[in-house]
Amino acid sequence: MPEGMPVLSSSCFLLGLLMYSAIVRVEYPEIGSNFMPTILCIVLVFWIAYRIKAFKKNAELDSDKDFHDPE
Repeated sequence: MPEGMPVLSSSCFLLGLLMYSAIVRVEYPEIGSNFMPTILCIVLVFWIAYRIKAFKKNAELDSDKDFHDPE
């Protein structure tokens, strides 16, 4: 498994839990506010997108290095 992938998959799982919590709180407002789960979901989405972009950039650099390396 590539370096950093377990953290990324764990964050996707956490995102799912937070989204579920936010949706349940919308359906049953007596539970409480869904402000914090929603804000955390937004932050996690941007962090996951940043990490995926970094993985793609790293993969492109590695493939270019392998392509140009005569060894």
